[in-house]
Amino acid sequence: MQKPEIKIEKLSLQFMIYHDKALSLKEAVINRFRLRHRVQVEKFWALKEIDLIIKENERVGIIGLNGAGKSSFLKTMCKI
Repeated sequence: MQKPEIKIEKLSLQFMIYHDKALSLKEAVINRFRLRHRVQVEKFWALKEIDLIIKENERVGIIGLNGAGKSSFLKTMCKI
């Protein structure tokens, strides 16, 4: 049995998307101290619990639609 060269278990990457962006620094500071103003945040999972085993001398291709997480996956693997 061949030993795996690359083994990834439960790789996940989450981004926070802020929908309520301030137009200026002044507006950002004022909104920060207002109690009634709540910033709308959406959690977006770019990668969720990815498992992958690549054995020695094995070739792998990563394909998918735009926004599927291909670049995020490669950046996470390379620790960028």
